[in-house]
Amino acid sequence: MALRMLGLNRAADGRWFARKGIPEDVREDYQRLYRTKREAHLKLAADTPKHEAKVRLGEWEAEVETRIATVASPKQCALAHISASIRSTGAKQRSSARTSRFRPKRMAHG
Repeated sequence: MALRMLGLNRAADGRWFARKGIPEDVREDYQRLYRTKREAHLKLAADTPKHEAKVRLGEWEAEVETRIATVASPKQCALAHISASIRSTGAKQRSSARTSRFRPKRMAHG
């Protein structure tokens, strides 16, 4: 999948607009919370100066990215917890196998 940069465009009537796609794995939850499923839209008035429109685009993009991360985080946390427990179980098994092969030498008392 190609990485697409978010762009600021002008409509025929002069208004500024931008669109950002919502990832498929979070669309249902995102729609329930923010009432849009496929894309988030930014619309600015035609009289907004270009430099201000760019600033507002950056702020809007950060807000949408934060929303997506927040919606996705419970799923990602669950997956991370499962994979971490699998990794730690595997590490315990490997370390116990190593220690059983190398038995400490007995010290002579004397």
